[in-house]
Amino acid sequence: MKYCIVFFVLLLSLSTIAQEHKLQLKTPDGEPIGYLTVLCEKRHFCVLSDARGWISLDSKYFQAGDTLCFTSMFYHELKVPYVDLLGKQELLLQPVVMKMDEVVVYPTSAAEEMVREMAESFSQRYAENYAASLTYLRTVECNDRYREFYGLQGLYFSIDFNQTGRKLFFMDKHLLTCLPVTVMRSNSLAEDSDKVLSRSSVILPPGSISHFSVESMNVEYQTYPKQTALSRKRTLEIYSPLNPKQLKNFTYAISDFYKRGNEKIYVIFFETKDGAFSSRTKVYGKGMLYYNLTTRMVEKIVMENHQDQYAMFPRWKVDRMIPSATRHILEVSYVCKDDRIFTKSVKMDVEWVDPKVEYDFYFFIENARRKPFENHLKQYDYYEFDNFIVFDNHKKKQIVPYLYYHSWEEFFYLAPFDPAAWEKVKWTGIDKKRLFLELSLPGCSLYQQAEKNALDVKFYYRDCEQWFYDRISNLYRRVPAIYKILQEK
Repeated sequence: MKYCIVFFVLLLSLSTIAQEHKLQLKTPDGEPIGYLTVLCEKRHFCVLSDARGWISLDSKYFQAGDTLCFTSMFYHELKVPYVDLLGKQELLLQPVVMKMDEVVVYPTSAAEEMVREMAESFSQRYAENYAASLTYLRTVECNDRYREFYGLQGLYFSIDFNQTGRKLFFMDKHLLTCLPVTVMRSNSLAEDSDKVLSRSSVILPPGSISHFSVESMNVEYQTYPKQTALSRKRTLEIYSPLNPKQLKNFTYAISDFYKRGNEKIYVIFFETKDGAFSSRTKVYGKGMLYYNLTTRMVEKIVMENHQDQYAMFPRWKVDRMIPSATRHILEVSYVCKDDRIFTKSVKMDVEWVDPKVEYDFYFFIENARRKPFENHLKQYDYYEFDNFIVFDNHKKKQIVPYLYYHSWEEFFYLAPFDPAAWEKVKWTGIDKKRLFLELSLPGCSLYQQAEKNALDVKFYYRDCEQWFYDRISNLYRRVPAIYKILQEK
């Protein structure tokens, strides 16, 4: 009888654990924390809290030894064993509170007024047509080891700036493109490794695995570098609070205030209203605006794990917030010169995690590597702009014929490798020593790889017509003519 009772208690315990347990995330003030990504550290998958902060802990995904990591740029990191959460109905997360120069409670109306001024200023003062010097750095990591590097220095062009959204992002009238001066490419990831397939898209056998499905992430491979940070920047300029027409779709609160010399900078938290998704705005999520009240301009916008319905990052054709296959932070900084606003830098950190969903909603043109979950794929993109030159419509007509087609999502550029130019680069966000060590091969340093790959037209393109090879190979030769036009008075 004693053994029967023990067996019954054990069976009841297992039955309880096997049930789906729900837990609500809250702030110390009792406010629910919606759309927060919770990572299972041991097996690298995640779940997402809903709009009211509820998360479902389903035992078909979790194991007794798992530890859940609650992490966000807005809250202090908290790690809790899975079994400890089964007895809880709610969990409190501590907001990240910055040290303010003054302790002031600001009403919501004050934040709304600041954002309105900021958006109007941005819309009116962002330069319509300009050129700038560009440095672009991109790394790919697998299992915390650098596996690939791509870098470009050249001329960047922003032409016909506007904040009018189009039905599809590639119909955008705003031209963002570049002419290369020097490029630096490491070798590709080894094609015989389990991290990539051959440098051509894998064709899925009919009826095997559906395109855009979660399963396809382990099979499909795209060779293109997919420099997507600029397209995300473009989404924010059209559909975030940077656009006066989008202000009504967000809530605002001042979370910080500090001084820099005589200037006052306010950090304003913003979040999409629940009713705004997705018919009213293409951006869904939360972020921070750094607003310089003295100069009346935005200095920086940061968003974490946002859903981008315009540039499709990385989901499409969905009508609600769903778990992301990536944990990502996008940061865009701006600078003011001669009362004109320019983009100073764009930074995007992406880490692939398994969202544990059963829907075919992913747009896997973003999936540039095989088995991104298993190999803990991380990608880092950083653009830095300087030496801004504004030009009028007359010069625009002279410049545009020299530019390549609308390529602000991807730069497939070839140019000579100039080691002296790369020695001067600031390797922002990259461990240069570790990068050169981990990407160097026996008898072939990273610089030697860059020298070999710089003008290899078939590095990315193997089956294109000759006219395309000729065009892509000679773009860097157009730079002297562009310099001459820009310097003419």
